[in-house]
Amino acid sequence: MDSTTTLLIIIGIVALLAVIGLVVYFARRRSQTAVNKQRDDDRRQAADMRQSAEDTELAARETEAKAARARADAEQAEVEAERLRRDSAQRQAAAEDLRVDSREQLQRANAVDPDVDESRPRSADSQRGDGHVDGTPTARHRDQDPRNDSI
Repeated sequence: MDSTTTLLIIIGIVALLAVIGLVVYFARRRSQTAVNKQRDDDRRQAADMRQSAEDTELAARETEAKAARARADAEQAEVEAERLRRDSAQRQAAAEDLRVDSREQLQRANAVDPDVDESRPRSADSQRGDGHVDGTPTARHRDQDPRNDSI
């Protein structure tokens, strides 16, 4: 083998190694680019997942606040209902007191009225307190009865 052939073999081997080196270099570069792209995609996906988790947490806090408001509204309604029950009971007691006073006043009026026969038992319907006994006007109120205006 002469020196030219050896030189050509060495140049061929160096060229082959250079080509192999370039292939490896570009393959790694492409691989690294793919890895970097995958990492970027993973980072974006993680950021989206974090954002979604934050949105969910915010929605949960909002729902809790609404529940607290609803609970407060319900408690307020219970307090208002209790106040109305007490008010109703007071008004009912006042109405009963007025009824008792009215009955007593009617009894006093009947005791004074010479036209009312106290010996006759009367039903609750006959004690209307408007000058009528058993649906007919008493003598005292007969003069004031509008049905007798034509007489």
